[in-house]
Formats: sequence, structure tokens, C-alpha cells
Amino acid sequence: MKRTHINIGIVAMVLATIGYSMLSGADKPRRTQQPANPNVDFLGFAKTTMALHETHERRRISEQEFIHRAAQKGAVVLDARSVSKFKLLHIKGAKNLPLPDFTEQDLQKVLPSKETMVLIYCNNNFNDQPVAFPTKTAKAALNVHTFTVLWNYGYKNIYELAPLLDTKTSKLTFEGTQASTTNLQSSSEKLPPAKSLPANFKPANVKPGKQRTGA
Repeated sequence: MKRTHINIGIVAMVLATIGYSMLSGADKPRRTQQPANPNVDFLGFAKTTMALHETHERRRISEQEFIHRAAQKGAVVLDARSVSKFKLLHIKGAKNLPLPDFTEQDLQKVLPSKETMVLIYCNNNFNDQPVAFPTKTAKAALNVHTFTVLWNYGYKNIYELAPLLDTKTSKLTFEGTQASTTNLQSSSEKLPPAKSLPANFKPANVKPGKQRTGA
């Protein structure tokens, strides 16, 4: 008899637990598997990014090589920042197409062919212009996305500016509404230091003689 009472007690506890679980989850929406969107491929993007790791490392180039390649015929310096940031300051000669606007059609307007040499840079390449080049979290750097997206669209001849630079001391030339100040500072810092003239210096067109004094 005692055993029967114990069994009934256990069953009651189990039923109570199940009932509580059902009640506590009653107000929570059930998580259902959403249908696939053929226009969104998260895993595909992630796989491309990982597969490009070594290629990306090889395509990161110095400031000097960036300048050299940009001067080659047919090369395009592509700025994928917003239009407003581009207008403030950008590398001279760069073409602007914001990353959210990348489509097959719009890319063709900026990049003539899939073989075009594309040189990219982003906010995280410059550390002294927080308005025009606001620094992003390293894992969210625009260069990472731009490189991968261009590759997914079939552009394989991509090179990325590697170093973190100061626009005032950079060898690059800049354009934009903030460029006047930047270029003035840059030009003055790039000039060689002035040399002091010797104490006995005389202009070439002045003959030595008695110095005239005023009346």
C-alpha cells in the first residue's frame, strides 16, 4: 500500500512539472525554420572570405606600390565609402561607388572590365581625419567587405592599401572639401628644412663696395 502511494506521488510530480513547463512556455512564440531566400547567402559570403585569406594577404600593398599601380594605364582607385565622406576627402583621382550600391550594372559603369586593376582603401587606412575617415572596428573594416564583394562579382585583379597612414605626411595626394587644409599641412611638412645663409652671403648681382647710407 505504501509503495502505491509513492508511485502515485511520483506520477503527480511528473505531471505537475510537465504542466508547469507547458504553462511557462505558452507565452513564448515557437521558433520555426524560415524559408530560404535565394538572394541571401550568408554561408557563401563567409566561405568566400575564408577562401580569400591568403590571396588577400598577398594583395595588401605598400603606399609606394599603391601610388605606382594607380598610375598605370587602366587602373582604377575605388572608394567604397558613402558619397558624403567621399566629398569631404578622398585620394585624388579615385572613383566613388558606395558599397551598398554595388550591383553588376553599377560596377560596370566604374570598372570597364573584370580584368581591370582595382585599388581599394577605406576609413581604417587613415588615422588623423575622424570626420572624413571615421575608424571602424577592425573586423568590420570596409576593405574586408569591398575586397570580398568585388571578388564575388568576378573582379579578381584587386589590390588593397595596407598601412595605417596620416594624411598630412602621406605621399598620396587628396581631394575634397577638407583637402585644402590637409594639402597645405602636407606640403609644408614634405618640404626640406630651410638652410641658414652664410654670414658673408651677397647676392650675385651686387658688387662689393662701400655701402651707401641714407641721407
